[in-house]
Amino acid sequence: MKTKIMILATLFFLLQAFTFPETRTITGVVTSAEDGSPLPGVNVLLKGTTKGTATDAKGKYAIQIPSGGGILVFSFIGLQTKEV
Repeated sequence: MKTKIMILATLFFLLQAFTFPETRTITGVVTSAEDGSPLPGVNVLLKGTTKGTATDAKGKYAIQIPSGGGILVFSFIGLQTKEV
């Protein structure tokens, strides 16, 4: 019985090591620097990955990033790309 419990406990601790890294959600609003109006359709990408989203009609976005952080790249046709 003790052997079974020890095997189960070992498996449990090994599985803990293979869990996925935690993520957090970053939200925001992209606005024009000229007049402060929201910009719909701006691409928001996590640099170095394929994760991305686009702003909605009110310029709002939400994107999942690793808990360690990252760089967001904002791009829009006709405007300069910005990394934050």
